[in-house]
Amino acid sequence: METTATPQPRPAPREQEQFVLRMPTGLRDRVKQRAEANRRSMNAELILHIENGLAQPATPKGTP
Repeated sequence: METTATPQPRPAPREQEQFVLRMPTGLRDRVKQRAEANRRSMNAELILHIENGLAQPATPKGTP
C-alpha cells in the first residue's frame, strides 16, 4: 500500500515555479505509465512522489 502525504493547496499558476528536469532513459515512460494508472497528470504524479519523499526523514548516504 502506498502512503501519501496530505495534499497541500496549490498556489495560483502565477505563483508556481517551473523547473526543467533531466531524467534517465526510460524514467519518463515509467512516470507516464504510473500517472495514467493513477488517473493523474505526470506533473501531479511527480509532485506527489517528491512530497512523499520529502516527508520521510533524511537518510545519510551510505546508511542502509
